[in-house]
Amino acid sequence: MILSDELVDYSHRVQNQLTDTELTKSEDACKFPGLPTDMNYILGYHPHGLFCWGAAACFATESVGFSKIFPGLSPSCAILPSTFKMPLLRELMLSLGSISANYDEMRYRLDPTLSGETGNLIVLVVGGMNEMVEGGSGRFTLYINRRYGFCKLALQTGASLIPCLSFGDTKTYGLYIAKRGTFFRRIQDYLYLHLGIPFFLCYGIGLAPFRTPIYVVVGAPIPTERILNPTRDQVAELKARYVESLRNLFNQHKKYFGFGTEELELI
Repeated sequence: MILSDELVDYSHRVQNQLTDTELTKSEDACKFPGLPTDMNYILGYHPHGLFCWGAAACFATESVGFSKIFPGLSPSCAILPSTFKMPLLRELMLSLGSISANYDEMRYRLDPTLSGETGNLIVLVVGGMNEMVEGGSGRFTLYINRRYGFCKLALQTGASLIPCLSFGDTKTYGLYIAKRGTFFRRIQDYLYLHLGIPFFLCYGIGLAPFRTPIYVVVGAPIPTERILNPTRDQVAELKARYVESLRNLFNQHKKYFGFGTEELELI
């Protein structure tokens, strides 16, 4: 099944009307007039939020002018593989240019020696479901301490890493947060582990999100050298640079977007 162009355009307009989203570059990123199109990129999007409205608006549609801010790049949002098993939702995600967050598929897109392509930008929500259930009610908690795979993938393909923060994505819905160790949290973790489907309780304006502004800030790229078999130390060193960039990005912009008293929590 293929969705018509008219239906796709309509879904883009509805999405932008539901949330007021703005895409901008950090001061460091503005030093680059444009990202070179002769290489590929992994953009780490944080925090997850409930449905990643900011990521969808900025990188899956033209509602905020991605092609004007990053000309020549082809973005793809990497999403939960189980999403592609759901009728209609699968077609909608494909119409938005999404791909499966599967190692082999992402590596193919990022490695020019495999695909023969450059200028690809894969948007990866690094924290996943674990970050989603930690970030309810507007908290800025990033689930990243155990995440190393995206850095290893960047080194294996020579893709540059781009840090990205979304201020407001966690406020689009109210989310019931079950504390770690509780019965409900164990059910959530079990369903996600065995079915690949997150289970949660949330509320908004009916099924629609609260109309809260979302400010998506993209940082400067972190270049990498292609290493087919990177060591643990090399992966850890790249991740340390990435986390430091995230901290700087948060501290530089939090006061402008209503998070002035918040601290960035990494778990």
